[in-house]
Amino acid sequence: MVPNLRPQKHTNQNTNKEVGNMSRRRAINPTRPIGITLKQSLIQRIDDYLNYNQSRSLLISNCIERYLDDSPSVSQTSTRNLMGALASRNDIDETLRELLIRYLQRPEKLPESGKK
Repeated sequence: MVPNLRPQKHTNQNTNKEVGNMSRRRAINPTRPIGITLKQSLIQRIDDYLNYNQSRSLLISNCIERYLDDSPSVSQTSTRNLMGALASRNDIDETLRELLIRYLQRPEKLPESGKK
């Protein structure tokens, strides 16, 4: 029996066309298109900033990553700052707001030095 040396064919699910078995390397972190709405003036500023061969998508992706990497998480934020942020919200009970403000008006206790 002679082995079949032809590349195996399969059907592309998106186009329903037969394609060869030659596949490209897959990206480690593949991209996916999304739709967002931006003000026309912001789009114009982006276009003015970029050269003709630079990508809007790459610029926006980099900006989002930088924003997320620089934003402190709740676990990294001091309790006092979290309480201040909570007191400034519009959706909390007035009693809780008063308690938070009263607490925040107290002088902050500084950590004791290593004196004996």
